[in-house]
Amino acid sequence: MKPEKILLLEPGKSQVDTVLQDEMAQLWAHIVTLSEKTGTSWDKVGIVSSTSKEGSTTTAIALTRYLVYGLQKTACLVEANLRKPVLGRLLPRLKKGPGFREVLEGDVQVEETVHLLDPRGLSVLPAGREDAQGGYPPGDKLKKVLDRLGELYDAVILDCPPLGLAAEAHYLLKGVDAAVLVVRARKTHLETISQSIKTIRHLEKPLAGIVMNDVVHSLPGPLRALF
Repeated sequence: MKPEKILLLEPGKSQVDTVLQDEMAQLWAHIVTLSEKTGTSWDKVGIVSSTSKEGSTTTAIALTRYLVYGLQKTACLVEANLRKPVLGRLLPRLKKGPGFREVLEGDVQVEETVHLLDPRGLSVLPAGREDAQGGYPPGDKLKKVLDRLGELYDAVILDCPPLGLAAEAHYLLKGVDAAVLVVRARKTHLETISQSIKTIRHLEKPLAGIVMNDVVHSLPGPLRALF
């Protein structure tokens, strides 16, 4: 499903939204179960793919919406892909201005850049200044920013750039509690998936789940047309 359709859906108003809510409920339940086994709370989760167009942004949006509308939590979606930010196009209400990059650079505070999209607790921290070269400021600024977001929200979901295309994805994953890998059916090669899993483990981050995106063969006929 395209992110535009997810963002325009009213929670609980369609069959598609029900399917998404169920899928995200299973994903979050899995994350919580694994975190409980470690005795820690995984409140900051990075959503990442191996390459582009595998559905990581779609998954990040859907999970954030589920946390707010399904579990009544406060959640912030962080657009951490500075090379190709898309939320400004998907969310017309997001005004151009400082965002995640400027917060990391110390130019503004987190509270100045977060956009509250729904009073029930759905917030977005946009990318800010686009940078085709990617890259992030050195030092421990990321941890401080994510810790601050963790104080403000029940959950923080990072929409990360692809592992295989952006070195800064490694930097971002170091700052989260756990990672979710998104792969696309009939597109992502097994070797690529295996390498991404090895990379996440090398970063010493728990792999909280693998999402298989674009699987439509098991859906009823009327629903397939909506994807």
